[in-house]
Amino acid sequence: MLAFAGICYASVMPTYISTVPKNVYGFLQMDKTFVIHEEPQENSQILGNAAWSEEKVEINGKKSYPAQVFSVFVPKNNYAFCYVMDEENGYYKIIYDKKNGLMGWVKPAKPDDFWTLKEFYTYFGKKNSLYYLKDVDVRTRNLRSAPSETAQAIGGFNITKNIKLVLIKGNWALVSIIDYEGTVPKTGFIKWRDADGAVLLFPKMD
Repeated sequence: MLAFAGICYASVMPTYISTVPKNVYGFLQMDKTFVIHEEPQENSQILGNAAWSEEKVEINGKKSYPAQVFSVFVPKNNYAFCYVMDEENGYYKIIYDKKNGLMGWVKPAKPDDFWTLKEFYTYFGKKNSLYYLKDVDVRTRNLRSAPSETAQAIGGFNITKNIKLVLIKGNWALVSIIDYEGTVPKTGFIKWRDADGAVLLFPKMD
């Protein structure tokens, strides 16, 4: 699906539950060029010098697939985010090679390039909408009256036109949903993250 040839790369976004690391710390918006360190300090060993544009992604001068480097890559919107797993001394520990699980430390160009998980979901979930990852059991897709498994079920749904975020409360999200069987929005709580840290939904970025 992705190729080096062409004017620009296809967008990259999570598809399955396993695509997003459990207990991910947040997301880092990557500058057009960035340096990956072994440790969270300026004089530590450099693991890679990276650069990206709509036409290419390179680490140490070698071409890489955006899907291998970024958690989200939507070049038309200038989005290039990496998963963040830790923070120390103003550096963020990113996954820069998802296929091989390679991680390193990056100091962002701007402090606000880092987004906590809640900030990321709240901003983009409200700005755009949310979507279910493909392998989420459809039997769990129930709107509830409160953020609890034991709360009253308002109604279930399979395929949705739109899941608009209202707010996040713990592992639950208050949302407004329009499914393909109706035109009137339904409002209630759905679980966006499991107790073990696995996320079930993700913000639409394109």
